[in-house]
Formats: sequence, C-alpha cells, structure tokens
Amino acid sequence: MAFLELLKKSNFSIVSRNSNFLKFRWVSACLSCLLVGFVSPTAKALSGGSEAESASYPWMVSLLNGEGNAPESSAFCNGVLIHPSWVLTAAHCVLERATTDFEVAFGLGSLGASGRERRCVVEMIIHPRYLFRDQQHDGDLALLRLATPIEYEPLRLLEREPDRGVAARVVGWADGGDRALSEISMDLLELGEAQQATGEGFFLDALPVYAGSSTAGICYGDSGGPLLVPEGGDFRLCGIASYVVGRCEGYAVYTNLQFYRPWMMGHVFPAFDAWRDEHGIESLWEDTDGDGYDNFLEFALLADPRLPNRPEALIAPRIQEDGRPVIRFAHRKTAGYAVEVSEDLRHWAPVDSAQVVSSEPHGDVSIDLTVASPYALDEYPNHFLRTRSFPQTNAQVIGRAAGAELYLKGDASGMTNPDTGKFEQRYLVQGLVTGKTRFNFVAPFFAPKVSWLDHATGDVLAELSSDGGPILKGDVTTEKGKVYEVVLTSVGVNAMGRFTFNYPLLLNVLTFLELDRQPVQGQVDDSSDFRGNFFSKAYQIIGPFSGETIGVTLTSNPAQGGFRPYLAIVNSDGETVVQTTGEPETETSVTFVVVTGQTYYAFATTLLQEKQGLFTLSATRSP
Repeated sequence: MAFLELLKKSNFSIVSRNSNFLKFRWVSACLSCLLVGFVSPTAKALSGGSEAESASYPWMVSLLNGEGNAPESSAFCNGVLIHPSWVLTAAHCVLERATTDFEVAFGLGSLGASGRERRCVVEMIIHPRYLFRDQQHDGDLALLRLATPIEYEPLRLLEREPDRGVAARVVGWADGGDRALSEISMDLLELGEAQQATGEGFFLDALPVYAGSSTAGICYGDSGGPLLVPEGGDFRLCGIASYVVGRCEGYAVYTNLQFYRPWMMGHVFPAFDAWRDEHGIESLWEDTDGDGYDNFLEFALLADPRLPNRPEALIAPRIQEDGRPVIRFAHRKTAGYAVEVSEDLRHWAPVDSAQVVSSEPHGDVSIDLTVASPYALDEYPNHFLRTRSFPQTNAQVIGRAAGAELYLKGDASGMTNPDTGKFEQRYLVQGLVTGKTRFNFVAPFFAPKVSWLDHATGDVLAELSSDGGPILKGDVTTEKGKVYEVVLTSVGVNAMGRFTFNYPLLLNVLTFLELDRQPVQGQVDDSSDFRGNFFSKAYQIIGPFSGETIGVTLTSNPAQGGFRPYLAIVNSDGETVVQTTGEPETETSVTFVVVTGQTYYAFATTLLQEKQGLFTLSATRSP
C-alpha cells in the first residue's frame, strides 16, 4: 500500500519535525559580589547610551524572575540568542537558580513593554572552567536551552579573536525611565592597557572595555549581555558581560568567547556541526532542498539535504496484525528522537517506551527503530503519530552541583528509586585519570550518601555514607577513559533537600616539583591533561613549610619548540591560590605563602588554546 493511500484509508498520519531535548541538568553555587548580575531587579543598568530599535537586536534576551511577571520588576540579567533553542548568558546569573525559577523574554523594546514572546528554560549548562576557578570570573558562561525553539533571528558569533583598540558596541536596557533598550560604544582594550588603567589583574579570557567616562557604561544589571564588534558590514558577538571594575565607573569585563567556542558548539551542534560543513549547509532550520524536511531532520534521519526525499524513503509506515499503526525509521545515534500520538494534531502524548517494537544498531552511526501506536485503528480510527528529532547533548562532566530544589516533581530534577524508596540525583562523570578521586558532599537537611557505578555495566564500585552529619568526604579509585555514574541520595528513606556535591579538581598528580632543586623539564602535548581546550601538566610541590613564601617560575619559548606559558598554583581544597596575570611571551612567575595543612600543586599550562611544547619549571624559597 502506498504511503499516501495508507494515510487516506486509515487517517493515520506521520508528522516529522524538530524539537528540543527536555532534560534538566542542575548546576549551582555561590555568587561573588563583584559580578555584574549580583543585583535585585531594580539595580542600576546601562547608562550614557542612546535608545535602540528592538528590531535591530531581535536576539537580545531578558532573564525574568518567576513566571509571567512584569519585566520592569523581575528582570535580573540579560542574554543572547545564538540558536533557535539556545541562549548564552553569564554563569553567575543562573548559578543559584533552578530552571523553574525564571523565564526569558524576547523582543522587548523596553522592560516596560508587554505582550512579547517568552520561553521557559529546560536545561542549564555551566562552563566547567567557571566552576573550576571557584566562581572567580574565569569562564563566566552558561548555556540555556529553551522549552521550544523561537523564530527570532540568532546572533552570529565572531569567527576570530577580536581586534583590540576598536569601538565595540554594547546593548542593554537603560537605567531609569521605562528601561528602554539602549546601545553604547565602548573601547575594547588590551589586557595590559586595562591593568595599567585600573590597577586590576585580569583572567586571560577577559575582554576589558571602557566607555570613555566614569558616568557611562554597563552596571550591575547588565550581566549576560553582548559585546559586539563590526564584521562584514554587520556586528558579531565576541563577549558576554561578566563584571564591572569598581562601582560602575566606565570599566567592565566581558568573557572572550573565542576561548570557549568549541564548548559552545559542542553543545549546540554536537555532531551536526561536522555534517553541516560536509554538506555545505548554512542553517540548522532551513529546508535546503525544499522537500518539507528541515536540515536537522535530514541529518537525524540519514537523508541527503541536497536532494528532495519522499516521506516513505525516510519513514516506513504499516499496520500490524493487531491493527496498530507502526512506523519504522533509521535514526542517527547522535541525535535525539521521540514518537508521539495525537487525536487532533494539537495535543500530543508521548508513546511509551513499551511501544518500541524493535531497536537494532545499524552500523556505527545509526539505529533502526520500529515504534507502534498504543491504539488500534478499529478502536481509534482518527489518530496520528509523529516523530520528533532534536539535537542531542553530550554527557557533562560534573564539577559542582548545588542549590537546586531537587526531588521536586519526580522528573530529572530528582526522582524516587522504586528499589530503595529514596529520592536521588544522578550524574555522569567522565574525563578522570587513573588514581584516587576525592569528593565532598554537603547536605544541610539530610545525611548524605554517595554511590559510584560503572556506567557501562551498572556495577556498584563504591558506596559511602555519612554517620548522620551533613558532610560526607571520601575518595574512590578511578580509571582513565571510563565513564562513571554517581548517585547522590540520603541515608534516610524520606529525607530530601538542597545539597552541594563536588569532586576534586586535583585528581592523581604523579609528578613532583621539589623546592630548591634543579628545574624539572617537561612537555605538554596530546598525552597531557586537557581542560577547557588547554593542555596542562600538574606537579605536587614538595618541601614547603608553613609560613614560607614560595616562588615558582615556568619558562617556555615558542621560538624554541615551546609555548606561551601560563602558571597556576592550586591547593588541596581545589582553590586557585595564585596564577599568571598578563600575557607573557616566554616566562611567568608567581609567589604564595604556605598555609598549615595544605598541599600545593603547580599547573604548567599553555596560554593559548591547544598549543603544545617543552618547558622548565622551578620552585624556590623566597628570601
């Protein structure tokens, strides 16, 4: 029976479209008072600018407390639409919030406007570098996945390192009046120039700007907003507002997106990105070949985006012997999918996993799926099935998860394990090394328990419980290359509440740096630790005494097979004690004072992404 005949005879229809992956990932911790978003909704915002047309900035987003609240009284941060389903903002804006705590608004000419489009957020991804640095501005970025895509045009990212000394543009809602959308020009400064002008040190991913006056620029309410530079007759996004220097006196710092482009694209377009380049596709959502299937659906269903496809070539429908309609399709493993049923094409319910007739691997990249309707045609003659495809995200390495109201609705924010009757939260952990991995679990309202599982087999590798107190510290043995599942729960059956869980930033350091000895020689390359697109090698410092001042020097010359060096000293609590400032060409040095009970580690790291080479590292007691 032909595809169209089947539709006519049974009123059984296939509707294929895209959707986004409804999964919660909670990450939270404390804010710093210097962050731009450390504000109430009435805090100061952009000043000294001129009013802008909202139509010129359709990708500009306001983050609003609660659901349905007026923007002028609930706005707390800004953001930028970089994809129909993704908003980019500052990590500190959302670090202590659950996705149900806020929504995002589009198309606001002023915060006093109403009737504009809003979207709920269903997933937050905090950059692990921000967590690693203990919220010290470094990597101050977060991705927010929208509940449904929005048709506003996204803002394009700058494809290169931004030029310094140019007049960049900043957009935000003005301080005072009806909070009109405004724009202002700010000079993009070199790090050294900004350090000299302000007396402050900056992280290497900082883009400092100056408005030219102490009475103009951004302020506390502008977190997460865009820094724009001219490119090809238009503006491109190069930075996200992180913090102001001083008290809103013209100087501010944006996070340089060139440091984090692979991270952003890895979540927004995990496997689609390479496929898009291979086929010369411009947009995720366009229908390049005009066959009614947008480009991402063509990708997910293993179709050619340059050639029109017949529906039956992508999805094969038939009727089972029991009268239930069945759809069969080959689907790419790296894309998500769902099958739903409806009687009126307006209200859709998910087809239960029990309705999956078969699911078989088909080569390395796809899977063959056969899904049946739960309803037989003779009982429900007017109903429809549809498939949905959506960009799948990679499993995240957890760094810190805190502050979410877990166990809230029996969904991904916390669920009840039917075997134990306990509320629990699960995370995937990857990227560990061979050795011992230390963790901290703090739960003020219940006695915590941690279970480590082998994700591939489900075997329980370790279980540790507190003795009734709110703090659980321990370690487990891990192997490089393995993926683990961590289950966070309570000792008691009905206990629930907020918690903080973090596993160590310093895993198993096998190399050492002894004080007052000959410098050690090393190399960072593909075999080195790889964090946030930077190669790094860690050394435990041997021999310091409490109260001593220690000096550490890292030397590496790009002209002689090295790299531009970056050095960080981290203590055994995972806190960064001191690190390189500025942009050294060949050598960098730091000093620190030894505190009783702490072990110290020196991280020899490349200043620029993915660079490799030789170095020497030395440590001495300062006079």
